[in-house]
Amino acid sequence: MGRRAWWLIDGLPHWLLTMAVAKAPERLEAFAAAIRQDRLVPLMPLAPNCQTPPSLAALYCGRQANETGLCGFDLPNFDTNGLGLQKAFDRGPGDWPRIWDEEREGRGLRLLHVPYVGADTASRAVTYINGFGSPIVAPAVLEPSDALECYGIAPSGPTWEAFETGSGSRSLAARVNIDGVARVVLLGSWPVEGGATPFMATGLQHSYRRGDLGRTLMQGGNGVAEQLFVDSLRQMSRHYNQLWMAEFRAGPLDDIYGYQPALDLALHELIGYVAPDCGHWQPERANCVLPLLIDMLADFDQVLRHTRQEAGPNDRVIVCSDHGMMPVDTLARPNQALRQLGLLTTDDEGKIDTLQSQMWLHPTESGLLCLRADAAGNLDGMLERLTAALTSQTGRQAQIAEDRGLEMRLAPPKGILARHFLWAGPRCQIRADFDGPVTEPTLKTGEHVVTGPDPSLRGVVIDLSATPVLLPDTAMETWQVSFLFTTDAVSVVPSRASTL
Repeated sequence: MGRRAWWLIDGLPHWLLTMAVAKAPERLEAFAAAIRQDRLVPLMPLAPNCQTPPSLAALYCGRQANETGLCGFDLPNFDTNGLGLQKAFDRGPGDWPRIWDEEREGRGLRLLHVPYVGADTASRAVTYINGFGSPIVAPAVLEPSDALECYGIAPSGPTWEAFETGSGSRSLAARVNIDGVARVVLLGSWPVEGGATPFMATGLQHSYRRGDLGRTLMQGGNGVAEQLFVDSLRQMSRHYNQLWMAEFRAGPLDDIYGYQPALDLALHELIGYVAPDCGHWQPERANCVLPLLIDMLADFDQVLRHTRQEAGPNDRVIVCSDHGMMPVDTLARPNQALRQLGLLTTDDEGKIDTLQSQMWLHPTESGLLCLRADAAGNLDGMLERLTAALTSQTGRQAQIAEDRGLEMRLAPPKGILARHFLWAGPRCQIRADFDGPVTEPTLKTGEHVVTGPDPSLRGVVIDLSATPVLLPDTAMETWQVSFLFTTDAVSVVPSRASTL
């Protein structure tokens, strides 16, 4: 085998890609060819939770969640009250070796924005760039006078320009009219480990959701906000695309692993507008948003074309996502339902009283249900009451998965069970707060948290190698993708450690 090349596009769903290819095959030539040549198969979402940190750990370590102990973006930190949080990216998958930890004779190593890289591996890499961290300059939508006073920048118009923004960083900014008012949109800058210059763009998803880029489609807008939002993300995306191609060309003998996060940020806000079964869908909204998403996919398609053309005859080249994206239209608050059922008690400050409550959705919002062991004699009855209550209010069938192996990794304190994961049903997002009714419409239109029986959560695996090893008409589990770099053929029948 020649070099290993693995590019990951965060959040690319199988269903959206096939829809986009059917709509614009001439703009998505590489994706279309992969489908036509049986080089693309679905990626099954990681169970019981398919958020990004556990999914990336499964991909890069080749291990299931009940081996890495990662089951969400945040993990439970069972402190004195049982409600603490720990960032999964900070904890990582433990001592399980990552695929790039293997030193291959005659091969250098290039690591581009991938997480969970140990110090020893980073030190021997030809290139190591890690952009995870807090921004040096946060993204913002500013009045022109504030942009000039705070950052010394004065963009001349809607074309993105690069500016020095202090602390050795640069950022892209543009002057635009938002609802008839002049504003400066600043993309922000993040620190990068490994001695590289901080890259010049980040996501404006929070500004978009608040309406700072103009009224969103959900707020009665005409699509201008969505166009500005996607345009800003394409600026961000170009950094990752250009970096991948530059490093791919610079090291024809080097193994290379790259990560591209921009699409996931877009789909959390927009994907429901193009899904006919989602409550946020309308024909006019779909006609506005789908071309914008195709623009983003066309940028990736160009990278795939160049990578395929420039790869060596013995190189193993894989492009995949880490999960799909489920369109959502309904926000569910299980803790509110549990309180109404008399299974959850709050203290004087309105917080969960874990000593008096029998069951609660942990504040990680990873789907993890915690139960007091002394109430376990009525376990099935309590779980059935919760799913019935949610199902009656959302109109969607809620389900609960059990994973005792993962519970051992989470190590809850004596007296607490932490083995059940709640899926609130199709098109449902869950929250652990008490800030509203049990159900209400979502502000997001896409989510991926608990893995349920919904095909929209499936991602993709694409084999661009000269001699592909993927077998057609199969599907791959997330934790098995790394096997493509160590075997001559992989045919996977999906199997679950936890079954819904």
